[in-house]
Amino acid sequence: MAIQHTWIQGHKKVLFEGDNRIVLKLVKGETQNFKVHNWIREIKYWRQKFSSVDFVWTRRHNNKAADRLVKETLIDQTNFVSYFYISSSIVNIRTTFHINQS
Repeated sequence: MAIQHTWIQGHKKVLFEGDNRIVLKLVKGETQNFKVHNWIREIKYWRQKFSSVDFVWTRRHNNKAADRLVKETLIDQTNFVSYFYISSSIVNIRTTFHINQS
């Protein structure tokens, strides 16, 4: 879903960061898992639509905003949430990060 939404927004050069090494290895073709084969095939299809795309592993503490979003409770019967704004919890994380970097 992230790849599709990124492409729909018109981005052509992207870097996807994640803290799950297993998923990264699956996407890069370094390992295989038949249970998620169709999802990986879908990712490979969408990645071809970008002029530049890469998938990179990062430590969870390097992306506190994503960590915060993944811990939010989803409404019943919902598989994903697409935000058209930056929630206050994410704004607070980004503000704290920039203050600490100064």
